[in-house]
Amino acid sequence: MADTVRYIMEEMTPELEDLVKRRFFTTEEVKSIARKRMDFEYNLKRRAALREDFVRYIDHERKLEELRKLRRKQRSLGGKKTLADFAIPRRIHFIYQRALRKFRGDLSLWKRWFDYCKATKATKQMSKALTMALKLHPNVAGLWTYAAAWEFEHANNPMAARTLMQRGLRNLPRNEDLWVEYFRFELLYAHKLRERRRLLGITDDADAKGPESQAATDKVLSGGVALIVARNAVAALPTSVALRRRMLDVLTPFELPTAEVEESIYASLEREDLKENVEARALLARRAMEAESARRGDLGESFDAACAAFDETVASLEFASRDVKRGMYSEYAAFICEVLSMALAQQQHGGADLAAAAAVRVLACCRAAADAELLTGEMARAWVAVALRMGRVDVALDAAAASCSALPNAPEPASLHMAVQGLAALAQRRADGAANGAGSGSDDEAALRETGASRAVEGAAKSVCPRAHPEVWIQAFVLCLDLGLPTGALLRHLVRHVADGAAGPLRGGLGAVAAAALDVADATGGAQAVEELQKRFVGLPSPGGDWHWACIRQAEQRAAADMGSPQQKASLARLRRTFEAALDAHGGEDDAMWLALYRHCQKHAPADSGHVHWRAVRALHAEAAERFVEAASRPEV
Repeated sequence: MADTVRYIMEEMTPELEDLVKRRFFTTEEVKSIARKRMDFEYNLKRRAALREDFVRYIDHERKLEELRKLRRKQRSLGGKKTLADFAIPRRIHFIYQRALRKFRGDLSLWKRWFDYCKATKATKQMSKALTMALKLHPNVAGLWTYAAAWEFEHANNPMAARTLMQRGLRNLPRNEDLWVEYFRFELLYAHKLRERRRLLGITDDADAKGPESQAATDKVLSGGVALIVARNAVAALPTSVALRRRMLDVLTPFELPTAEVEESIYASLEREDLKENVEARALLARRAMEAESARRGDLGESFDAACAAFDETVASLEFASRDVKRGMYSEYAAFICEVLSMALAQQQHGGADLAAAAAVRVLACCRAAADAELLTGEMARAWVAVALRMGRVDVALDAAAASCSALPNAPEPASLHMAVQGLAALAQRRADGAANGAGSGSDDEAALRETGASRAVEGAAKSVCPRAHPEVWIQAFVLCLDLGLPTGALLRHLVRHVADGAAGPLRGGLGAVAAAALDVADATGGAQAVEELQKRFVGLPSPGGDWHWACIRQAEQRAAADMGSPQQKASLARLRRTFEAALDAHGGEDDAMWLALYRHCQKHAPADSGHVHWRAVRALHAEAAERFVEAASRPEV
């Protein structure tokens, strides 16, 4: 190892001497550079050299080269280029070669080398690096694409780029990414040829030698080669709808006469084995809106034609499976929502009519899906959102209720239903307030509406399990507090769920729901309501750690309020009992709870603090005990 390092160091002598001679570095600096390089070389020659050793060495040399260039500029060290000007970049390439001989499978390291070659405009080294990479990794599509892009964009050699893409496809004939990039390349090449002819002022027939030559030229310039690539790609991947979608997306920005290419791609979707493929049918239905001719015409007419195509497709799937029908409705709704978003963005430029038409279509599509019991969560969200945007709270309520019915035990529709119910109740209250101010309306009608809202919230919450989806139940309790709705029925169901299962988790779960219920009880009924609710959970499995923390907070607030009064002793005793109940349930895992009791004892019962510390260390598992001891040793902030 030492002999090899010594040989490498001796090879550096001419370049180091030239660095001093050209006044880039002083003698002392060169000695430091040599020592640093020797350390790196020994690291690289050890038995288990690491990737990071090579990377650090390369980073050191790159910084050294940046410093050399900076000093050359600052000191005006011009003149004829010598060994000092290219020795460091050459060494960096040498280190990359050594690194990649050892870590040839590390594609990120190859990418670093490519980026360095590109940054330093080292064309020959880039070609060498790409050749090595492709030889070692012929089945990595990204390398073929990168190499072809380099030849086309930087080396200005489209023939070499095409050759690389074709070689890659011979190795990976069924790689979708490679086909899409080859298709993009041929379109870019045709676009580049057209632009060059335009800039040079070459007319369509200026260089034609005959009708056949003119036809061939027109074919190439209009993307004829890309058409062949698209057909070959479809032949290689006959059932891939994603391939067709991606090729159509690639076509969109090109200002080429691409109608023939589009027609070929769309025609390939008419295969018999794609008749019940949802993505394929949706792509065909979207054609009226997304094809080249549609983009140039009236958007309103194109949208109507696309919707008619979707309607026809949905009707044709009468005997298809429910999954296929549901997927088709979902694609239909997604398409309309995309058009709606586009129209809203262009509302000031004539998109208002299209937005209104799209909104009506969304409601109709979602209603049809709900009637057929094919509604999805995404469609439910779109249905409610569009209805609210149109100011139709009644339609939004209908949509939310239909979503709960169509998707039982799903948290999202239940949460959506409660949110809309809250908006509707608040809107109705404002309307009732205005009506009462005008002398109309009745208390009985308002009470009836309150009862309906309460039942709606209760029904939405009951549709999901609070253990699995506590966020829905928390939302229900918060909504009841905001709207002043009774929580008795919700509490009965919550207590039943707590009684029927095991103890809850330290955080979240039923404990979080019970904590929310306790906060509502405190806000609506005060201390008495809190005590009554706590009594309902006595003797039941612990709902969870959040419940006990909520009880501790309530007890601490009462104790703080009773300080200095005759009730102080009783309040502190109640707080201590609350702590003990919490620790009985979760004392083996919650070090924060033990720390809170320890701090409480330090303030109000110093004689007990040592015993609490001893109990905590015994009760907690190793890591939690260490956290407790460390926190307890620090003074309270």
